[in-house]
Amino acid sequence: MVATAITIESAAHVDLPKVQSEATTDKPKGVAVMYTADHRIFVNQGEVNERPLPAALHDAIARDPDKLVVFQGDPAVILADMVRILDIAKTAGAQQIAIAVAKCRRWRRRRRDG
Repeated sequence: MVATAITIESAAHVDLPKVQSEATTDKPKGVAVMYTADHRIFVNQGEVNERPLPAALHDAIARDPDKLVVFQGDPAVILADMVRILDIAKTAGAQQIAIAVAKCRRWRRRRRDG
């Protein structure tokens, strides 16, 4: 087993990857948690303040047979905020966590300088 220390800058922005595959028509699974650029939190489309968030997540996760939380964050969200919300979800009973990404038409190539 290898253990490493991870240091994360508390104000690091999350740059969520884009997805290329077509969206499916299957019913969405799990508990949707959305965090907006203006720091609003939604659990299954209902707005929740941070104080009652643990109880709201616990109730939603208890009703989900997969115990899955799907995080949908605005590309401008701060990494520390995302980690804090996902930690609350894990404490509330989430057994699986996924990060939803936006669909794009093609991958952007990074410019190579030099």
